[in-house]
Amino acid sequence: MYLQLEGTEGRKEFIFTKPPPRSILPYYRNPKSVKLLDLHPLEVARQLTLIEAELFRNIRPRECLNQAWNKDPDRAPNILAMIDRFNMVRYVALHEYDDHVLRPVVIVVVVSSPC
Repeated sequence: MYLQLEGTEGRKEFIFTKPPPRSILPYYRNPKSVKLLDLHPLEVARQLTLIEAELFRNIRPRECLNQAWNKDPDRAPNILAMIDRFNMVRYVALHEYDDHVLRPVVIVVVVSSPC
């Protein structure tokens, strides 16, 4: 399995020696009725990690200089995308589940990433 990235030094190639782990799929009769808590926490963490790793990989060093995201949003679009993603996940974890017993479980499922 190969992953190729464009870098400032040229093309980089990373070789993975192992295939990715198998997905942990929930048992469900109707795919539209699957809720966050029906999913295995490890699988949720894996998928969040994949999405956020891609966002993180897109950030260029110049976007971090002098807090460019605060002064001119056009100079740091990838940092702003990462901030927006973080805020969206946080919002889902805190506001979509109003049950005070359930909310801590959702926060742990959404925020933890052992991968």
